[in-house]
Amino acid sequence: MRKTLLLACLAVLSLSASAQTLSKRQVVRIANAEKLSQSMKAFSPSQLVKSSSKAKAKVASSNDVNGIYITTDYDESNDFYETYNDTIADVTITQNGQTFKMKKATLCGDFYVYGDYDATSKTLTVPSYQYASDEKQVYLTNSENKKDTTKVIFVAFKPDEREGYVKFATDLVLKYDENTKNFALADSLSGFGYVIESGEYQGQLYVGAFNAKGLYRANGKQAGARTVNGSWTRFEAPVYIDNSQFEDGLMDIYGGVPGTRIEVNVNEGDSTGYVDAGTKMYPLSWLDTSEKATYGSYMGMYAIKAANEKGKITTDFTKTEIPVKISSNRVVTFSDDNNAEYGRYYIICSKADSENQFYAYGFFAGVTFTPESTTTGINGIKTTAEKKADGRIYNLAGQQVDKNFKGIVIENGVKRIQK
Repeated sequence: MRKTLLLACLAVLSLSASAQTLSKRQVVRIANAEKLSQSMKAFSPSQLVKSSSKAKAKVASSNDVNGIYITTDYDESNDFYETYNDTIADVTITQNGQTFKMKKATLCGDFYVYGDYDATSKTLTVPSYQYASDEKQVYLTNSENKKDTTKVIFVAFKPDEREGYVKFATDLVLKYDENTKNFALADSLSGFGYVIESGEYQGQLYVGAFNAKGLYRANGKQAGARTVNGSWTRFEAPVYIDNSQFEDGLMDIYGGVPGTRIEVNVNEGDSTGYVDAGTKMYPLSWLDTSEKATYGSYMGMYAIKAANEKGKITTDFTKTEIPVKISSNRVVTFSDDNNAEYGRYYIICSKADSENQFYAYGFFAGVTFTPESTTTGINGIKTTAEKKADGRIYNLAGQQVDKNFKGIVIENGVKRIQK
């Protein structure tokens, strides 16, 4: 996240560049890149159990503003998109038949806020300075490795004439487009997010979308398998697929896992394409300058060579393109062909150092991006573990913790806040 100063009428809150270290996503340090790639077994559907039954997120109808959306945070200086899954829910019509009351919306993270939707102007208004999630407490680890307990405050941003600065705005204002099913951010605004109220990180941004354009209705689904704690796990995630430049040879896919933009280059004939190896997927913002010189500033998407005679897959940093297949209804598939040398797998990781160590988000296999017209619905992110749930709990560093640990944890492949 760029270092930014938020200016309010009554207070000036300084945002530190260290705010990005509060990221809620799981990143694992891999001990040895070569050892990892040689020891990883090729993926097979037989390794996975069937999906457990879970409540599915509401799927919006064609004339309903309720649903799942994708918001982007665009860093122009680095040409990098970070995305968030947002949900607008519990919007009901009042007796006068004109105004919708939005009971809550999950915006830019795991917190919900309240606002109003006016059916006449098709405008959604969410007031700034409200506590998120009914004043829910958040646990953050401070520099002394102790827990700070704090509330977070929702704020909308507007530009400042000085570069690197933004100001607080009174409301987040979004206008709904019934044709695209998207919410556009008011021209006077530049984004929204949450500010930490107390503790060591007081005044810092916890999570936020800068240079946001609005909320894009999720119109597709990412599905496939990925590695979690060394095991293959099935996952699904909503995405926004932009086909507006398809005829010019380009598809943009926003959201999914780990939450960014993927550019798919469409080859002549429209049935095949590729993603450039090294595509930025995850910022390594916690590294210092010397470490970034070694590992890079971002994790990238890199190719994986298909299984060898021993059933192992191998990372290939020399491959410049990761091939994909594109169906007639524009389903993008990282090949499901076990005999394909490249395309079935990819990895999201940093560059390697001289000892062949690197940072990795995980291996991926058989991933597809399917437009909504060819799916039965868009669900929230979910995973299904390869083996039976064992109830073990991990923190975001991958360390096993007990039920007394406070903060964001991962249990059976699902991320949650443990109070």
